[in-house]
Amino acid sequence: MSEYYDDRYRENKNYWGKQPSSMARIFFQRFPPTEGQALIEIGSGQGRDSIFFAQNGCLVTSFDFSMEGVKKAIARASELNLSIDFFQADINEYRLKKPYDVVFASGALHYIPQNLRVEIISNYKQFTVPGGIHAFMVPVDKSFIPKNPQDDPLEQQRGNSG
Repeated sequence: MSEYYDDRYRENKNYWGKQPSSMARIFFQRFPPTEGQALIEIGSGQGRDSIFFAQNGCLVTSFDFSMEGVKKAIARASELNLSIDFFQADINEYRLKKPYDVVFASGALHYIPQNLRVEIISNYKQFTVPGGIHAFMVPVDKSFIPKNPQDDPLEQQRGNSG
C-alpha cells in the first residue's frame, strides 16, 4: 500500500491538498488545543493536519507509512518554520512510547487488521494522558483500496477465532 501512496505523492505536490481535513477542523472547533498540548497524528500523509495543529500551538508528532508523504510533510513544515517530529512507520508495527494529550487519526485505522486492533488501540489508550482525547475517523469505501477484511465474513470468523 505504501507504494500506491508513494506514487501519488510523487505525482501530485499536494495530493490531499494543503488545507486541514474537515475532521481536523471539526476537532479543533470542539476541542481547541491548549498551548503545548502533545498530539500525535497517525497516518499523516503529507502532513496537512499535523501542520494545522502545530500552527495552532500543539507539539506535534506525526507518522505515515509512505516515505514520500513524510518527505513532503517535512519540507512543507520547514517552509512554514514549524517544528514537527515527522517520521516513517507502519501503523501495524509502530507502538506509542510516550504519553500524548491527543491521539488523532483521520483515515488510517482501517489499515489495522482485525487481529491487531485490540493490541494497537490498547497501546494508544496506555499512552494517552488522563483526560486525553482519541479522535479517530475511518473512511468509507475507496475503489483503490483492497477489500477491507472486516467486510469479509470468512475473515471475520478467522479473526474472531484467534
